[in-house]
Amino acid sequence: VIGDGGMVWALQSRGYSSSRFTTEATVEFSHAVLELHREFAHNGAEVLQACNFWAPGLKEETVDGVSLNDAACSLVLQVASEVSASVLVAGGVTKTIEYHDGKGKEAVQTEFKRQLDFYVDNNFDFVVAELAFVSSTLTRWWMRAG
Repeated sequence: VIGDGGMVWALQSRGYSSSRFTTEATVEFSHAVLELHREFAHNGAEVLQACNFWAPGLKEETVDGVSLNDAACSLVLQVASEVSASVLVAGGVTKTIEYHDGKGKEAVQTEFKRQLDFYVDNNFDFVVAELAFVSSTLTRWWMRAG
């Protein structure tokens, strides 16, 4: 399976970064995000991943997280429907701050469920866990719970 990749880097290199969260481009520069999804698809990507970021403790400076994630889902689904019925759509699950804030197992599970429900509601094909962030949170949570 060949996936897209480098969305954030490509947006930054093209000058589409308005603050510390490049994923805000999904709202502010949707035309650029659509074009990158199309480029990835036309260059052989079999999976397109929404350009979003879940960080409830890091509020985006110019757009709220719900608007950002709604836009990211809409854009990637639009391109997938344009290019091929065989293109899969994925969303990314990112770290939660609930564990680090000491909110406990249930709070961490609730946040991961909230992220996953968003993709289920949008009929995504699968989810990609951002290993560097998610695995460290889950590993500490499981070790602590056991």
